[in-house]
Amino acid sequence: MPIKQLLLACYAEPFQAFVIHLADGRKLRVPHPEFLHFVSSNRVVRVYDANGLDIVNLQLVTSLRFEGVPSKS
Repeated sequence: MPIKQLLLACYAEPFQAFVIHLADGRKLRVPHPEFLHFVSSNRVVRVYDANGLDIVNLQLVTSLRFEGVPSKS
């Protein structure tokens, strides 16, 4: 996923919590922008939660899911 998409989600006004879906099936919830740290290479992002830290290669991000947005049926 291009870093631009993640930056737009992270700095949206107002911020809306979202979930990062990864190619291996993991899901990382981002409840607030402070839970993300962009690494200078623009290829990696750090995602923090109560259990620790995930370091994610952006090429492994398959999608972002925004919470509270109804899905289309």
